[in-house]
Amino acid sequence: MSERNYRFIEGFPLGKYRRDVEPVLERPELDDDGLRNLFDWRDRNLHRQPFLDDLNGHYLFFPTPNGAKAYTENVTKPKIPKRPATILVKDLELFYNSRRDAKAAARRQPLHVAQTAEHALALFWSVADRRSAHLGNVLDKVSRLEPLYGNEEIETAVSFAADAIIDLGLCLEEPVETVYVPGTGRKSRVSRELKAQFDKISPDIGTQVVNYGSYLLGNPEGFHSADGVNLLQAAYDEQDHRINAWAPRHAALEQQYPKLELSEEVLMMRVPLQEMLFQIDELENGR
Repeated sequence: MSERNYRFIEGFPLGKYRRDVEPVLERPELDDDGLRNLFDWRDRNLHRQPFLDDLNGHYLFFPTPNGAKAYTENVTKPKIPKRPATILVKDLELFYNSRRDAKAAARRQPLHVAQTAEHALALFWSVADRRSAHLGNVLDKVSRLEPLYGNEEIETAVSFAADAIIDLGLCLEEPVETVYVPGTGRKSRVSRELKAQFDKISPDIGTQVVNYGSYLLGNPEGFHSADGVNLLQAAYDEQDHRINAWAPRHAALEQQYPKLELSEEVLMMRVPLQEMLFQIDELENGR
C-alpha cells in the first residue's frame, strides 16, 4: 500500500499527488476483466458506494438532516467550568464570564464543524461533476474516432480525464471504509481488508490503473484503445457514484443548518478545477 506523499508535479493537472506517480512511457498491462469484476462486486457488496481513499473518504455521515446533526455534534465539547465549593466574591464575575464563554463555544462548535464539512462536500461534489464532463467529452470524441488534439478544450479534457483515472487507481491502492468507533462515532480508516478483497478480485488493480493513467497523460492516443475506453468508462461511472454520495450529504447539511454559508463559488463552478483539487489537498492537513 502506498505511503502518503503529497508533492507538486509541474505540468500535471492534479498538482499534488498522494504518492509519487512516475511517467510511464510504455503501454502497461491492464486486467480489463478484473476491473469490470471489481466494479460489479462494488455494486453488489458496497451498495454502490464510491471508491475513496484517505484524501476524500471523509464526511460520510448518513445523508439526512439527522445524520448531519449527529455528525456535527459528535465532537469533543469545551468543558464548562464548575463553580468551586469556595470562591471569593471578587472572583465570581470572572468565573461566570468564563462559564458563559465556554457555553457559547460549545454552541458554536457544531456549526463550525458543519461549515468545514459543507466546504469539503462542495469541493468533492463539484470536482466529480467537472471530471465527469471532461471524461464524457473524451468518450464522445473517442466514440466518433475524432483526434484528441487540435484545440485547448479537448487537450484540457484529455489531461483531466487521465488525472481522473490516476485518482481512481490511487483510491483502489489505498481504500478507506467508514467504521463506527464507540465513543467517537463514525470514522474513516484505511482498510487492509478492503484492499485485500480488491487484490483477490484483480491483483494490484489499483497500481495498474495508476500506471495506465500516467501512460495516457503522455500518450492520449491510448484512449482510442479498448483499455483506454474501459478506463474512461470506469472513471466516468465512478464520478456518478461520487456525485450520488456527496450531493445528498451536502443537501442534508443545508437542511439541518439553514443559515450555513454555502461555498457558492465552488458550487457554481466559478473556481477552476485545478484550484479545487489544490483545496481538496489542503483539507488533508486541516481536517
